[in-house]
Amino acid sequence: MLRLTKERIKQTTADEVIYYRGAKYFRENLVSNVTWSKANKQYRATVTGKNPYRVVIQVKNDQDFSCTCNCPDYIKKNRVCKHIVAALLFIADYQERSSKESCGKEEKRAFQIVEYFERQNFSPIYGESFELKPCITLPSAFKANMGKAFLAFEVGSKRLYKIQNIKKF
Repeated sequence: MLRLTKERIKQTTADEVIYYRGAKYFRENLVSNVTWSKANKQYRATVTGKNPYRVVIQVKNDQDFSCTCNCPDYIKKNRVCKHIVAALLFIADYQERSSKESCGKEEKRAFQIVEYFERQNFSPIYGESFELKPCITLPSAFKANMGKAFLAFEVGSKRLYKIQNIKKF
């Protein structure tokens, strides 16, 4: 059976930008309707970007495969596109998950935690950082179950500014 890894998918892709766009499509869960035909030895998937595109991954043998997509980029340049990358990453993820099912309960939980952080899209923080100070007001009538409590936030870098009440309860 064909075994896919992220490294192998990167090698298949001629351009790093295409790989990262395909990885973004995969993370955003834009791959759907993935099927495997044992008789034809092929995967079929729908990857929805601006439009839904059909990806076919033909398995030639255990180590080799070919891919096609009906998007304009693939048709014009006849090379691996972001839709193919997204579908390949989906298949690789599925294969990895199914191989982990034979693990014990603790190992499975550890894999889930690592997987959660791998899927996070961390972006660097630019600009100024601000202090956030919650302000809770409990009028004396509240203590007798007849009043309201108010929650507001003060935000700022050098000087705190009050922003609107967020919730009254």
